Amino acid sequence: MSSVAEDKMKMVEGLVKSLPHAPLSQMEQALMSVTDDSLLRVRLMVTHELMRRQLKERIFKVYLPLFEHREDELNGVIFPKWLLDNMWLSLNERQAGLIDKALAALSVPDPEVALEPILPKLIEDCLSVVTTQAQSLLPQHPRKNDINEINDFKAFLEAYKPICEGVSQLPEWRAHLDDEKTYKLKVLYKSARQINDLGGVAFFETLFSHMADGSQVLKLITLATNLTEEAYLAQSDLSDFGLRLIERIEETIEAVRQKGRLSLTKQAQLASHALGYMQLFDTYIKFSKDGPWNIRMMNIRRTIGKVMEEKLKAAEKTLDKTFPTEKVRGLLIIKTEVAPDLQPIEDSIEAIQFILAIRANASVGGFSTQHTKVLGHLETKLSGWLDELLFVVNNTDDFNPDIMREYFRCLAELQRAQMGNEGAAMIMRRMNTSKLVLKQ
Repeated sequence: MSSVAEDKMKMVEGLVKSLPHAPLSQMEQALMSVTDDSLLRVRLMVTHELMRRQLKERIFKVYLPLFEHREDELNGVIFPKWLLDNMWLSLNERQAGLIDKALAALSVPDPEVALEPILPKLIEDCLSVVTTQAQSLLPQHPRKNDINEINDFKAFLEAYKPICEGVSQLPEWRAHLDDEKTYKLKVLYKSARQINDLGGVAFFETLFSHMADGSQVLKLITLATNLTEEAYLAQSDLSDFGLRLIERIEETIEAVRQKGRLSLTKQAQLASHALGYMQLFDTYIKFSKDGPWNIRMMNIRRTIGKVMEEKLKAAEKTLDKTFPTEKVRGLLIIKTEVAPDLQPIEDSIEAIQFILAIRANASVGGFSTQHTKVLGHLETKLSGWLDELLFVVNNTDDFNPDIMREYFRCLAELQRAQMGNEGAAMIMRRMNTSKLVLKQ
C-alpha cells in the first residue's frame, strides 16, 4: 500500500474542487476499480464533490437560468455567478447539518421526495442571509452596484414557492393553456405579487429564464394579468418584457439591413425571428393609436417592409444570373454549350432558401405582394429552365452530353432547395426519360 502525505492530499482535494464537471466525472470513472488506499480516498473526494455539485444545482434549480446568458439573445435579468457561489458557501457554513441530510437524500431511491422538506429550509436560510447579512455575500473585491444585485435577488427568494410551482407547470403552459391552467397561472402570479412589490416581476423573470423562446412570455403575461391593452400593459411593472421584444426586433432588422455583413441564410433566420415577434404582438396586444409601443411598431413595419422588399428584389436578380445566357431572337436562353458555373448556382440556392424562409410571415411584415411576385418568378424560372434543357436534348443533336447532364444536376439541386428531395428526383426522372440517355 502506498501512502500520500496529508499536505499533498489537501492539494489533491483543492484540485478536485477546481476541476470542471466533465473531467471530474471522467476521473471518477477512471478510479472506480482502484484498491490502493490513497487512490480510494481520492475517489471518495471526487464522488463527494460531484454529489455536492449535484446538490447545489438541485437547491437553486429554479434560479439557475437567471445566472446564464440567453441563447435567443433577448435581454433579461442576469445575476452574477459569485452570488450563487457565495450563497452556496454560506449554506455550507450555516446549515452544515441540513446539507449533510440533503446529500444523504440524493442517494435514496426517490431523492425528490426526500429533498422536498429540506430545500425550502435551505432557501429560507439564503433569504435570511440576503436580508440580514448581505455584506457577507459580496465578492472579494466588490464593485459599487454589487450590493444592489444581492438586494434585487431577495424578491426572487421571497417568491420561491409560487416560482417553484410556476416553473414546474411551465412545460404544460407552453404546450396548451386551457381555462384550468390559465386560472392556475393567474393564481400563482397573484400570489407572487402579494409577497412583495417585485414578486410578480420576479415570477415572470424566472419563467422567462426557463423558456428557450423567451418571446412566448408575452402570451403568459397577457393571460395572467388580463392586460391586453397597450395603454395598460406599457405602463405596468411588466412593461419591460414587451420593450425587450421591441428592442430585439429593431436590432434584428438593423442587422438584416446592413449589406454584406450576413449571409442570406442568416438574414432569413433573423428576419423570421423578428417577424415572429411581431406576430406575437399582433396576436396578444391591442395597440393604442398613439401608444408608445404602437408608434415604434409602426416604424418597424415600415422599415422591415422596405428592407425585405429590397432583399427580395436582390434575390430575384440573383435567380436571373443562375445560368449563363444568350439572346436568341430577342429571348434569353441558356447557353448550353458552356458548362454552368457553380458559384451562381450556390447563390441561387441560398436565394431560394431565403425566399421560402420568410414566406410564412410575409403578410406580418407588409411585403406579401413583393414576396408573391418573386415566388412566382422563381417557379417560372424553374419550369422554364427544365423546358429549355429538355428541348435541347430531345430536339437537337449538337450538344455536349456531359455539359447537359451537369445542367440537369444543377437544376435538380435548385429544385431540391424549393421542393425538397422529391423535386430533385423529378428533375432526374425527366432527364433519364429524355434522349440524353442515348448519348454517351
